[in-house]
Amino acid sequence: MKRKTVCVCVCTVQMIYESGDWLCGGDLEVLDRIRWNDGLDEYRLTPRELRQRFRQLNVCVSRLWHLFVQSLRGLFDSNFKFLKV
Repeated sequence: MKRKTVCVCVCTVQMIYESGDWLCGGDLEVLDRIRWNDGLDEYRLTPRELRQRFRQLNVCVSRLWHLFVQSLRGLFDSNFKFLKV
């Protein structure tokens, strides 16, 4: 028996499951940088560029990730409290 470790109650996860078996994975080779020309292209960094930038700023990525997750939790908690009647 195969156990599922994903909560399908989250709307985006449910949408992915309902869309069928079209997701694929593996190595990806991109020939050129994708540009959207929406004024935000300068902020879309590759993983390598992000690592270089974090090194320049002497940032602990693990700590940064935990702060990000905590801020998301706070946002979701406040929204759920707002939605409760």
